Amino acid sequence: MLGPPTRRIWQGERDASALTEGLDEQDSELIERVLEMIGQYERGERELPDEALAAAPEAVRAAIIAKDNAALDVALRELSPDEAQQILIRLVRAGVLTAAPRAESDETAEEKMARLTREAENAVTQALAGGDIAQRSALAARLEEVARQAEDAEKEDSRWLALAIRLRELRDQLTQPVNQPDTEIQGLVMSS
Repeated sequence: MLGPPTRRIWQGERDASALTEGLDEQDSELIERVLEMIGQYERGERELPDEALAAAPEAVRAAIIAKDNAALDVALRELSPDEAQQILIRLVRAGVLTAAPRAESDETAEEKMARLTREAENAVTQALAGGDIAQRSALAARLEEVARQAEDAEKEDSRWLALAIRLRELRDQLTQPVNQPDTEIQGLVMSS
């Protein structure tokens, strides 16, 4: 049932009620989401993936095209932390890069802790760069929840406690007044 409304969207139609008429709830939601994304692109609120990729430095672009995470890491480390952070945010917002979850069974404890730390640092960086108070509060609550899980995972002398401490440090950054610069935030994207 998605064929006819999809063709009409390609022809330039943007009336959600007309495009979703006769569709079930799931298909209607899909069409509405597509229209929302198209509207973001048309209003200049969202960048096309090809545009964001073309604007990235050559080494970053080549690593992404080759799907080479190690080369991407090297290319980003050659940039200033600010520049790397801005490029990553731009690429994620345009949908060029996403955080792909790995199967937990494939990860060692150390890899999982490093991944959780990176994800938390990136989320905090993005929330501080463009999130509102509600988003920062929700992220702070989630960081506390994961910190508690880390504490519960092992005994007191465990490496998991270090993860809990780091997550709480990140949580505390979210509660700092917005107008006070935090110099530690500058390098978060590149830390591992």
